[in-house]
Amino acid sequence: MNLDLLTPLLLNSFLGYGEVVNGQPTWIQRELHTVTNLVRVDPRGWSSEYDCSLSSFSFTERVPKSTLYFHEGLARIAQLHSEDQSRWENMSHYSSDGTDFSTRTWPYYDGTTIGENVAWNYDDSWEVMLQGWMCSDGHRENIMSSDFEHLGTGESNRYYTQDFGGGAEVPETPVAMAAHTPEIPGSTVEFWTTWDNDTPPSTLDVETQDSCDAMEQVVGTDTLGGWHVETDTQNGCVAYRIRWAKEDGTIGFLPESGAWQYGENCELWVQEAPEGCSAPVDTGTPSTDCPEQDFEDQNGDCLPDEDIEEDLSLGKRFGCASTPAPTTAFWCIALSAVLMTRRQKPYSTRTNSWE
Repeated sequence: MNLDLLTPLLLNSFLGYGEVVNGQPTWIQRELHTVTNLVRVDPRGWSSEYDCSLSSFSFTERVPKSTLYFHEGLARIAQLHSEDQSRWENMSHYSSDGTDFSTRTWPYYDGTTIGENVAWNYDDSWEVMLQGWMCSDGHRENIMSSDFEHLGTGESNRYYTQDFGGGAEVPETPVAMAAHTPEIPGSTVEFWTTWDNDTPPSTLDVETQDSCDAMEQVVGTDTLGGWHVETDTQNGCVAYRIRWAKEDGTIGFLPESGAWQYGENCELWVQEAPEGCSAPVDTGTPSTDCPEQDFEDQNGDCLPDEDIEEDLSLGKRFGCASTPAPTTAFWCIALSAVLMTRRQKPYSTRTNSWE
């Protein structure tokens, strides 16, 4: 990846949270982000779906964590890295031109901590999360870290990237990300999101122009949990948004303005917002008044070492360790994770390697 072609972004200064800008977030970026949050809010709740035992999780990795917020810069660099890996068929934290992870990422994130997971050859967001990353120590540590508050994701030809960040300003919304699935629905479509707030929602709905479908809590708690609804698919390009209300009467939407869409050959986002949830909100109890309507198998984990070295000029600190993954007889999977933390102190250069 040639960083000379990239210009650090002035992010989210005048945009509504969740809007699609310059083609991002794409549908799969939103889905991977949403699945990540679904796991964070209730890691135990998905234990039957993991390709590993919950006993392999550390204590802190079993404890629910706050949701991660979308960050445009992290999403853009994650997507570019997935495309770079795909183009050169090389799964690595280094770009094809040798640019290391920190050089590639820091210009796009104004925080204090960054981390990255990459993977290859999983079928979809659910599989890479539940069968891949969550069953690999270094990746799971990144996903369940309380140091991170932001996330950007990328995918290209089954090369997946998660870029995490912590220490920057976060949006004030209890709904961090949402997505429909599958990308192009058949007869039914599912919607997933998370809620993260001191109080439970009064209502949490999927709003289209012709319907208002109440979501149900499926994992976690009513203040930190995952929500879901499955509905019949509507025809054509269907604009939708998540509409939420608190018991104090506060109402909000994701995306904050306009709407995402599902359907074949549809724009990712449209400016006109649907109004299917037009009934008055009951601020005391949940409302139901909405109207009807072949690569060698390899796994590298990058974790902080006991003797972490520090760079005196850049003020960053990091450690790395590598672990080979078991070989699979039928298909190849590849994973790699790295955790890097910026500190306001000097350090000495160190070389990271992955087997």
